[in-house]
Amino acid sequence: VTVSELYAEYESDFKRLQDEIDGVFLEMETAPSERAAKKVAEAGRKAVEADQALRQMDMEAKTMHTHQKAALEPSLRLYRAGLAERRKRVAQLKEAVERKALIPEGGTILGKSTQERERMLQANDRMSS
Repeated sequence: VTVSELYAEYESDFKRLQDEIDGVFLEMETAPSERAAKKVAEAGRKAVEADQALRQMDMEAKTMHTHQKAALEPSLRLYRAGLAERRKRVAQLKEAVERKALIPEGGTILGKSTQERERMLQANDRMSS
């Protein structure tokens, strides 16, 4: 299928952005937690850019002849599905980062360490026995 130069350019941008999003995901696995929020935001921005490129590809495909458009539709569907998966992962990572920010390092809850909590629970158990 021959596609317009504009479509090919948008497709190239889309693929580059997908690769960059995947790269951010890999970086997040080794990034310190204080940089994780920035990485999630970066992945989110790249997902928005990829969505824009995909929309442009869609618009460009609509201007093509029916047989050309039909040939491109399966790849556009795959691109949409891949982007949806990446957006879902970005949302999950964002939620995880936000949750982790609520619980400070050292596993303390309301200023009490988990060891302190365990000790109090054991004391309560002994008193009630």
